[in-house]
Amino acid sequence: MEPRWVRSLPTPDRCQVCGTSLPRGIPAWWDAGTGQVWCQGCRPGPLGESGLEPERFDPVFREADPETQGRWRRLLGVLGQALQVGSAEARTALAGHRWTPLALGQERTFCEGRGGVRLLPDLDRLAGRLRSGQSLCYGWPAVVLSGPGGLTMAPVFLAGLAPPPYLHREVPVQEEAILNPCLALPDSWKAEHLRDGLPLGDPERLMDLAEQVGIDLGLPLDALDPWRLRHDCPRTPGLYNLAVAFLVEAPTALRGTLEELRALQERSDWTGTAAASLLGLEAPESEDRVGMPASPVPLTEAWEKALGRLRRGAQASLLAPDDQEAGLLALAALANAWLDGDRVLVSWAHQEGLDQVLERAGQVHPGMLLATGVGRVREALPVEVARLLSDLMEAPPSGRAEEEAREDLARAVEARRQVLLEERRSDLAADLARLLAEQEELARRLWGGSRSGPEADPAQVESQAERLGGVRFLGGWRRRRYLRGLGVQPQAAWEDLLTWARTSRASVRALEQLATLPPEDPGLRREREAAWHRATRRAVVACIRRRLASWSAPLEALSRLPPGAPGLARALRAVLPGPRGWASPLEGLNASLPLEAGLFDVGILGAADGCGLARALPLAYRCRRLLTLGVGRSRQDQLRMDPRRWQTLLSAFGFTEHELRARGLDPVHDSAWEAFAGTGSGPGTRAGEE
Repeated sequence: MEPRWVRSLPTPDRCQVCGTSLPRGIPAWWDAGTGQVWCQGCRPGPLGESGLEPERFDPVFREADPETQGRWRRLLGVLGQALQVGSAEARTALAGHRWTPLALGQERTFCEGRGGVRLLPDLDRLAGRLRSGQSLCYGWPAVVLSGPGGLTMAPVFLAGLAPPPYLHREVPVQEEAILNPCLALPDSWKAEHLRDGLPLGDPERLMDLAEQVGIDLGLPLDALDPWRLRHDCPRTPGLYNLAVAFLVEAPTALRGTLEELRALQERSDWTGTAAASLLGLEAPESEDRVGMPASPVPLTEAWEKALGRLRRGAQASLLAPDDQEAGLLALAALANAWLDGDRVLVSWAHQEGLDQVLERAGQVHPGMLLATGVGRVREALPVEVARLLSDLMEAPPSGRAEEEAREDLARAVEARRQVLLEERRSDLAADLARLLAEQEELARRLWGGSRSGPEADPAQVESQAERLGGVRFLGGWRRRRYLRGLGVQPQAAWEDLLTWARTSRASVRALEQLATLPPEDPGLRREREAAWHRATRRAVVACIRRRLASWSAPLEALSRLPPGAPGLARALRAVLPGPRGWASPLEGLNASLPLEAGLFDVGILGAADGCGLARALPLAYRCRRLLTLGVGRSRQDQLRMDPRRWQTLLSAFGFTEHELRARGLDPVHDSAWEAFAGTGSGPGTRAGEE
């Protein structure tokens, strides 16, 4: 039975050619007899035999052993908990329902070291509003602060409480009390006043410490008396003798990341993704992909080597001086991916860097990199797709045009390779001079100063010397006779003759290579570099146009959707395998892209030194290999963690701080760049380094 085109795939499957994940309902080629499926860009049989796309490199997804799977769960657990606890804003709006004053009468949890808080009706009602991503905390004394959004409440000392349901009259304290990390106090203040931690169980010292906090914050002070707590909270800034319970939650932008980290803990299909390198599982490299065939922009030699590693299937990490230089590398990697048939996801730790990459890609072709994410960016996608289809209608692409563009690129690559051999001239000349000097010294030992060597061919001398060197029967006599025939001095060593022959042949080869090099011409170098960049752009544009044309049906369905239409998510998923370049900020991944292992072949994470591993790990799970770019930015999401609280969290998941920091996996101190720079691809490289 011949494969037929179906408008709605009956079951989810994968393309037989490129391995693309095909969801149910997508248009595809389907063989009802064998059950085989082909995506729209990889038509079965003679329809797809264009010969234009290289063979796709597909890493092997292998099952992890139970011990490694357990390490994966523990790593995801500690990353998620650290992100939730360390990024939580331990303050809340004063005019809201996320906190309540507690009519306790006396403060005993901190001042007497009790392990719980008396269950009051107000506390029970607040605990009933607890949702996923939130935690319940107890604090004393309360601070009212003014800010751009109005008055907020935050306790000076706080401790986490157990979640409901409650079976006893006391709510247990789950964590040791800490100084509220959201209070704007410098580290020097903490070093001065908290050398030995909080003085829990000592009311006098706790009151003195709380009053010092209020003074340093410039707030009016209430008379602190832990044995006579007040029951109301004034609506003016100040520090008040009030015990409170409140809901603590991570910032809204991180809720999606936390949900994905929890989902990934139970996944077992991560071993073939870039995330597997964090636990030492290396993906196989492709031997067919050598060097870097394309680049629309100038690159350093270090950058070319990094792209070569990335094309072969390895991880790669680079430190660029700024977002602009990092964007050049991302653009070159994107161009190679289009020509190699790889899908790419470009993401940045901040929107400004991603906008620069989108602008550069748009200068090559508007379809080179499509932006998705949340809000207006995602809603604008149908309009952008409609523009691309309009351009294709005006000038329909052809397979012959792409084939000719690829042939031109191959010629430009070869011409550039030849001119780059100029750089080897000095090295070859130095090697030739060394070989000639060694050859002259060996000839002096063998024949003295009167002759430079025998008239025989060095290749024949080497062959005969190797043969006679292994002869045992009358071997010494035969070797001496051969030496006399060459006129060698009686005291000369047999090993010197063999070394002379090999050195002579090496010098001849070096001389021949030197003679084949083109003349040194800086102008020719610049000319061929420019021709290489132009040929790259033409080939990439031709490839983009043909690919988009082959996916015109689902793209047209997407383009007809109005902004904010409920079917946008489904239409986007249907066209996801088509265009090979997608861009999304880290915060928008969960809203626009499915959480699927190896959804993209290559992931590019810019400003990776500006975000933590917890935020970057869902991206690494979606990609088979990852290019991480550091741009010298400080961490954007530094986690505020009390050292003792951090140690308790590590112990709960069976880690030590030294173990995580040695591998760059510490979510409190290390960044995503440090985590991936130490994986199988070797240490990260700065732009321009060899």
